[in-house]
Amino acid sequence: MHKIGGIIVKFFDIEKTLIDCIKFRNKIGMDIVLEALKMYWQRKNINLEKLVITATT
Repeated sequence: MHKIGGIIVKFFDIEKTLIDCIKFRNKIGMDIVLEALKMYWQRKNINLEKLVITATT
């Protein structure tokens, strides 16, 4: 957590962010979810094990 302009902001890793996109797909839209998945898959250092662990916790 960091304080920016008097507001506390939480930072999460890419896997947590991706799982949150999937979780809130009805609020943000499937186009955003699909784009996030596509961007994650194109990364050079994806961690599928961490993604699965994050999804199941």
